[in-house]
Amino acid sequence: MPDDANVREGRPGWSGGWGRGAVGRGDGFQWRTAPSAYIYDALKRPECTFPSWPGKTIPGAKEPLHRVIDPDKVDANRKKSIQECKKVWGDYTGSGLECDEYLFTSAEEGSTKGDNRFSVRLIDGPDNRKGGEYVNAVQTLNRVINGDPL
Repeated sequence: MPDDANVREGRPGWSGGWGRGAVGRGDGFQWRTAPSAYIYDALKRPECTFPSWPGKTIPGAKEPLHRVIDPDKVDANRKKSIQECKKVWGDYTGSGLECDEYLFTSAEEGSTKGDNRFSVRLIDGPDNRKGGEYVNAVQTLNRVINGDPL
């Protein structure tokens, strides 16, 4: 979190797995949402994430991720993550929650890599979709192509 006197933080409550609070700089920009707080947990507190195992580490902080654009690989990562969410939380259909994954579905190192060094969490559906749109926009605007480090 930046050391900025113009930062506001709020976390009004628990919503199916994570608070829906936000941090902003006072200019309307919000950089801490449910997905970004979840990524923080995955990188800094992997022991609090699923799948869970002793000594778990997740790439992305010290080891770069790499973009994958193959729609079949992206879809396979998504399906594997959803499978893990259902294993942990059961059928969440109709709850308004969606399975959020880190590493991103667009990461080569995603959930299908086979080493269980990924994380899933149920978050609010619109928050999940907005987070995915943001990741895609950042990758597109920065011309991140297949195989590029993220």
